Amino acid sequence: METKQKNNSGFTLIELIIAIAVLAFLMTAISSLMGSSVFANKKAQNDLTVQTSAQDVYNKITDTVMQAKKVYVFGYTFSGTPNFSKSGEAATGNPDLKIYAVFDKRTYYKTDSTGAYDEAKTIDANKTAIVLELHNLGYTSVSPANIKFFSELAPTDELYVQKLIVLSAMPINLADASSNTFTSSATDLKINNNLKGGVLDTIKKNTSVTGDMVYSDYDTMMTVFTFDEDKLYLEQRFAYMTDLNDYISDWSDADELKNCLYSDSIGYNTTDGDTISGCVAKIDYNNGAIGFDLFFNKKNMTYTSLGMVNVRNSYILKAKN
Repeated sequence: METKQKNNSGFTLIELIIAIAVLAFLMTAISSLMGSSVFANKKAQNDLTVQTSAQDVYNKITDTVMQAKKVYVFGYTFSGTPNFSKSGEAATGNPDLKIYAVFDKRTYYKTDSTGAYDEAKTIDANKTAIVLELHNLGYTSVSPANIKFFSELAPTDELYVQKLIVLSAMPINLADASSNTFTSSATDLKINNNLKGGVLDTIKKNTSVTGDMVYSDYDTMMTVFTFDEDKLYLEQRFAYMTDLNDYISDWSDADELKNCLYSDSIGYNTTDGDTISGCVAKIDYNNGAIGFDLFFNKKNMTYTSLGMVNVRNSYILKAKN
């Protein structure tokens, strides 16, 4: 009877080397796939973060402007073509910083010696009033030479925003004015206006049928958007309700800057010591609309928000004349 012998020789060296090589190849492929997946996921998260920040900034600016009763735009006209795909990239051109505001012919109407309308005097009166208000708001370096009007801009002109100042109306709540100086009687409220150099305002008041206090005037809220390289700072100040103030009093104070930092993802270019921000305003003077193109850039992620805002107060850009 034949006896079968078992082969216990195992793998040969060549077979073992081939098996290890195949395993190494598979491990490399799996690692590469996992690495690509992690990178893609991280990229998607960074992209989503930039998009979310961009949409939040755009909504904040447009919602604020929509409620405005007055707007000032500190912006550059620029002869070059900025490229915001890489923040900090140098751009060639000559930026010219001006403050754009509404031209109010009816309020500051001036005549010459014959009684006819005097355009030059009316322009000067407008600029004088704008400078005075901006000085009261804390911008004491502004002069008439810095002032231009929205009517001077074509809808296609691009204005690179450095600072956007929006004045809007808010109901008065004295509970938010405890840090302000005021006296209240049965018929009126005398209160310091901190957006007019602390002058004392007298506001008539009455009690509504529901028992609520009704004032003849509103508080003024000043919202300021400041673009500084890749950073956007948001400040708010009130004429009366000073407890709600949140603004930068010292631009060298790191804590104040951090407290008012709203975004650090703004695209920007540099040119001859100036910074051209990735917030581009377009003024449609005749139709009462402001467009904002916002360019964002962070961790090589870019995003752009585009759109026009039709302001609710039709006299923001074009006054009654």
